[in-house]
Amino acid sequence: QKTAINKQLEQAKANFDVGTATITDFNEAQARFDLVSAHEVAAMNELQVKKRAIQSMIGGMPQTLSAVRSDLMPQSPEPLDMEKWVEVAEQNSLNIALQQQSLEIATQEIERQNAGHLPTLDAVGGYNNNYANGTTSGLGSGSDVTVATIGLQLQIPLYQGGFVSSKVREASANKQKALDDLDLAKRQADLDTRSAYLNLVSSIAQIKAYEQALNSSQSQLDSTNLGYEVGVRTSVDVLNAQQQYFSAKRDLLQSRYTYLFNILSLKFATGLLSETDLESVNQQLVGH
Repeated sequence: QKTAINKQLEQAKANFDVGTATITDFNEAQARFDLVSAHEVAAMNELQVKKRAIQSMIGGMPQTLSAVRSDLMPQSPEPLDMEKWVEVAEQNSLNIALQQQSLEIATQEIERQNAGHLPTLDAVGGYNNNYANGTTSGLGSGSDVTVATIGLQLQIPLYQGGFVSSKVREASANKQKALDDLDLAKRQADLDTRSAYLNLVSSIAQIKAYEQALNSSQSQLDSTNLGYEVGVRTSVDVLNAQQQYFSAKRDLLQSRYTYLFNILSLKFATGLLSETDLESVNQQLVGH
């Protein structure tokens, strides 16, 4: 788009220099060129953001960006039922598993602290040899005495100034926090999965719409160029037609990239992302 508008800008300047175009034509072309340049900067920034997002999924920064195949055929997610994806996400979510483990530990801690109120009964035993010569070797003369003891020891906790009760309350508070964290993890997994699913379905519909828009804008650009050559259309008309065409082309390309990205996002949100998925996406890029 920038190249085409720059060509139109040069032509407008040349026509203005020889008096076959007005300053308005030149200014219009210059304004369009500047606008496209600004869009180019924004696109470069967006590219870096998307690269970082992919890095967070696969653990590596993609260095080059291949073009999407022009014959890309978007496929609906399988299964098509969004609730099935949500169930899988809850089963596979590492964050949910960690929070469930934290809850189990917190529950066990309450039981352990509650045990501080209870009496304990322990079996105790001992064994001792005494020799008349005062040694334990048994080599001297005299009588030997062997003493063995066995018994039960009961310990009853006395009031400790509320220490045990305080520990129980603390453990209960930790359990409630673990419950809240688990609920938050489930809701976040639900939100991430639904968002990824809906984004994928939306990108499929957008691809179809932008394909039709590109065909229409191509026809409009061709007819406008022809009208300009025969003198029934102005350079501004050509710029407008070019802008619509390149906008449609850009939107189509972006929707295709977004579709591939959303495939990975859905697999990532549900804990299913694998090397096979990356290879499948690579097959949709030119040169793979």
